[in-house]
Amino acid sequence: AGGAAAGVLAAVFGWAGIRWWMVLSGVGVGLLLGLVLFREAKLGGGDVKLVISLGGLLGPAGIVLFVFWMAVAGGVLALLALKRGRRDYAYGPAILFGYVAWLFWPGGLAEW
Repeated sequence: AGGAAAGVLAAVFGWAGIRWWMVLSGVGVGLLLGLVLFREAKLGGGDVKLVISLGGLLGPAGIVLFVFWMAVAGGVLALLALKRGRRDYAYGPAILFGYVAWLFWPGGLAEW
């Protein structure tokens, strides 16, 4: 809820160019992507809630870029887990990498 609340505050005060419609559509896109990942990729419920709340903060375009980088990092984690003979792994590091990549990739918050 903190990410969504930060998105609402950013929209109210006009920080980082975020508007209220970006918060709502970002939550919607995050919800859609999160539910697909929950159903098809077996992402955990807490991870899905984090993706949804970050959608409110990042907006619709930002959440798509974030999920892309999160998936790239998740693929690397999956390969490492398979190499170690494990089938399950924590997805938190992939979520963190996706957010940091969003921050520093061209067009992210760091460029603003």
